[in-house]
Amino acid sequence: NLGLFGTFISGTSYTMWGWGTDYSASASMSGIYTWEHHVLTYGGGVWRFYKNGAQTTAVNTTLATFNGPLTLGTGPVAAGTGDHSRYFAGYVDEVYVFNWPMGATEIAALYNVTRP
Repeated sequence: NLGLFGTFISGTSYTMWGWGTDYSASASMSGIYTWEHHVLTYGGGVWRFYKNGAQTTAVNTTLATFNGPLTLGTGPVAAGTGDHSRYFAGYVDEVYVFNWPMGATEIAALYNVTRP
């Protein structure tokens, strides 16, 4: 029931935004033409970012609750500026939504069964 509007990766920073507040966390990024597995979890007031099965950072915060329907992909997958002038030139292979904050062991297992 959280009001999370979006997430994006730019350079070495993950950013997510919701009801009036943006939260960023830094992590190393691979080069172009590289498959990566990214996971974002929320539980107990902590956002956790994972890359390739390992936690990269955590941010203590809260977002306002939202009881509306879940909507994924309402606009173009874009990269760069907020005006959507630079589109993501890659592929989003799979998107999963779970109703619990997965733990590190579960995320590592998911990474190991989904990597090419």
